[in-house]
Amino acid sequence: MLLNSLTGLSNERKAWRSVSIVGVLFCLLWPASWKTPVATAQPDASPEQFFQTYIQREASYDKSLADLYSDEALIQVKRVLPGGEDWTEYIPALHYKAMLRQLMPLAKVSQDASEYTLLKQQPEKKNRVRLKIRRLDRVGEYESPLELVIGPNPVQPSQWVIYEERSEIHTATNLQ
Repeated sequence: MLLNSLTGLSNERKAWRSVSIVGVLFCLLWPASWKTPVATAQPDASPEQFFQTYIQREASYDKSLADLYSDEALIQVKRVLPGGEDWTEYIPALHYKAMLRQLMPLAKVSQDASEYTLLKQQPEKKNRVRLKIRRLDRVGEYESPLELVIGPNPVQPSQWVIYEERSEIHTATNLQ
């Protein structure tokens, strides 16, 4: 604004000049490292291969299962009580990843395991794929739906990550 008052330009020219100066400064001061990487290459792995990696890591109680999730992933968990009452929780991705790392050793001790059947693949925006899965919980002995949206990692496009997980958990007892 001070620059405009010193130049003696008309109000219309002052406005355009301030916009241009702000635009130039923005472009000069915006480091390349702040830009969001854009995935340009197709991942090497297929959705089926990625899903097999997911299953293998879970079955071997591998803490690196958490590394398959994007730090910005949407995690939605629907909890179903024995009487049919349910509620939905959203868990921040970084918290969910930390929980997975902490709970893998406990799951191994209790032999908590699931079996998975890939039912359907649907293309999504941004080269992503929605996997519709049926999960059989071997401990609780119930089937539940699981959906994963996977796609190229923006930092390493040759690797897949999970951008969304929608799951359902049936509890054996009322938590009230």
